[in-house]
Amino acid sequence: MCTTTPSTTKATAETSKSSRQSCAAEKLRGHRLHISVLSELYHTWMNPVMRAEGCLDASSLPLLPLEDSAAELLDRFRQLWSGSLGQATGDGRTLRRVVVRLLLPRFGLVGLWNILDACCNFAQPLIIATLVRDLRLGSADRLGWDFALVGLLTLTSLGGAVSIQQVLWGGARMGMRAKLALSSAVYAKTLSLGNAALLSTSAGSATNLVGIDVFRLEMGFTLFHMLWYP
Repeated sequence: MCTTTPSTTKATAETSKSSRQSCAAEKLRGHRLHISVLSELYHTWMNPVMRAEGCLDASSLPLLPLEDSAAELLDRFRQLWSGSLGQATGDGRTLRRVVVRLLLPRFGLVGLWNILDACCNFAQPLIIATLVRDLRLGSADRLGWDFALVGLLTLTSLGGAVSIQQVLWGGARMGMRAKLALSSAVYAKTLSLGNAALLSTSAGSATNLVGIDVFRLEMGFTLFHMLWYP
């Protein structure tokens, strides 16, 4: 008669889990992530990565979505920069305008999410004040209206939570795109420098561009919509 001990059952379960994780990690090899509108709300695009858990390594990491890839962003940046190069004055304004155009339409979409969050946060105190006033008066004829206000309060709370999450997520994704595009542009320009330019340019200046200036622009675009609505 075959008997199963708790330790054997636990070892079998761990082996099965490890096998599933390894299989999930293998499926991610060369796989390009797809982030749809609904998956942005619920972050279900992370499910394949989460299923792999501790079995991920550098070779099995999935590829970024095409719109977030460095090559795609660099191509788009080059096209926009070439069209705006004649307007460049050296003060950085043209570069910022180009990056904003690169980030469209997400740049405006994050602003709309921020406006929705502001409306939800502004409406909640008014709804609560109305409910408190009706409860103090104890008027039974407004009971249906008060139930509607409770439902509206629930919706505004949910809307505020979703909208601020999208503001933070969208801002982080915008900042990442700006950093990828500008870092790729600096790297491509460094590779194409001639001998005369190399003599007047140091490795430290290129490092400062990528490590400091690009980082500042990244944080600026990440937190831009938080400036006009604290």
